[in-house]
Amino acid sequence: MKTTKRILAIVLAFVLSLSVFALSASAVVATGGTITLNNTMTSVSIDGRTFNAYKIFDVTTDGAGHYAYTFSNASVTAYFAAKSPTITTGAGAVAYINTIGAEAFAKEMFKAIVTDATVVITPATATGVGTQAVFSGLAAGYYLIYDAFTGTAATKSACILTTNDQNVTINLKWDVPTISKTITNGADGSQKATTADGGSVINFNLTSKVPDMTGYNTYDFTIKDTMTDLALQAGWQSNLVVKINNVVIAPSAYTVTQTGSNYFEIAFTNFMQYKALVDDAIVVTFPATFTPSTNTAVGVNDVYATYSNNPLVSGSHTDTPHDLVKVYCVAVTITKVDGQNSNTKLSGATFELDKFVGGTWVAKQTLTTDATGIISFGKLGSGQYRLVETVAPSGYNLLVNPIGFTITATFSGTDLATLTSSNPLFTVDLGGRTLSATVQDNAGSILPGTGGIGVTVFYIAGLSITVGAALFLIYRKKRTA
Repeated sequence: MKTTKRILAIVLAFVLSLSVFALSASAVVATGGTITLNNTMTSVSIDGRTFNAYKIFDVTTDGAGHYAYTFSNASVTAYFAAKSPTITTGAGAVAYINTIGAEAFAKEMFKAIVTDATVVITPATATGVGTQAVFSGLAAGYYLIYDAFTGTAATKSACILTTNDQNVTINLKWDVPTISKTITNGADGSQKATTADGGSVINFNLTSKVPDMTGYNTYDFTIKDTMTDLALQAGWQSNLVVKINNVVIAPSAYTVTQTGSNYFEIAFTNFMQYKALVDDAIVVTFPATFTPSTNTAVGVNDVYATYSNNPLVSGSHTDTPHDLVKVYCVAVTITKVDGQNSNTKLSGATFELDKFVGGTWVAKQTLTTDATGIISFGKLGSGQYRLVETVAPSGYNLLVNPIGFTITATFSGTDLATLTSSNPLFTVDLGGRTLSATVQDNAGSILPGTGGIGVTVFYIAGLSITVGAALFLIYRKKRTA
């Protein structure tokens, strides 16, 4: 009789367990099917990526939306049994998951299966082809799906958890932040490159977006900027502006770390507060000064961001692709020669280089030729110029008129595409970023002297007058006689 009661109690407990899952007496094992991962993001490809699907629970269903879950193997059973309080039934596991939430459970199981290997489950695998990865012929169950690809990382939402009782399609939540840099006050019609005079202030714009932070408890986002032949001037942070969703962010919301005058980082202190602003623009603007180290140096400004890339692995980060802009400068070389013999190079010729700025001519540089007859004006940007000879070489005449010319540049991306001058006197070396011209000076002719032949003329004239006077007197005497 007692044995019968025990059996009835077990049966009753089983029935109650089924009622918890709202299953009818006709419950059957679900048929299973495919799980299709669909990538709708354009910023990252899943082509060739490997995905693992770990079955945590087996599933039965009545076909009317009622499900019962049981542990898929002894390893999963032991994992839940080790919890405090102990969980020994599928119903208890379901209650636990509903309490902590699916994202937290996904992270927990990822750690147990992938990181710690305390739960051993042989995964089904699928490889991305184009925009989809398909798990075929899966038995019905509750699966944890994880991107197992070990190549270039992408930010991931929490691992996918899904019940597979039929064919299931899941749109992946991927995001790969990017960051781009532009020049906002360039002189040549391009935002990726420009020419500028040495000492010019260049205004830069960094643009990114708020990434999808689904599944994260914390999220790191740090912008890193490196410059060559460009420098941050004292007090530059007073002109630093950070905006998210076109709203200026208070400096207390980020930390600026500067190394020297050529590198800085902007680290957001609580980036998770912007989680609801996914895809909204992050814009950073700041100035730097062009400090070319040579006459034709190229200033490079390189930027990238470091960001959290996996909510399941604490401290996991990766970098965005780098983006850069360039600032070019140009040299103008003059060779001074004799107008009658171009092989004769002239030293001592002084030229002033003027640039037309703001409606007036501004003196930029003054140089004097040496024994080679060459001078080189450098660190020049596009614009209208003139060369004025202020001192001629000894024995030579000054140029009557200034030599006028323009410097014009175009770009292909960050590369210098063309460099031209309006004056055909100049030849252009695009690779060397130099305009060159040969300028002639002519020697002055000797004016007539006042000695030598000039005195002889006076002597001859005096003698002629004397002879003439004598002949006239003789003639008069003869007439008188």
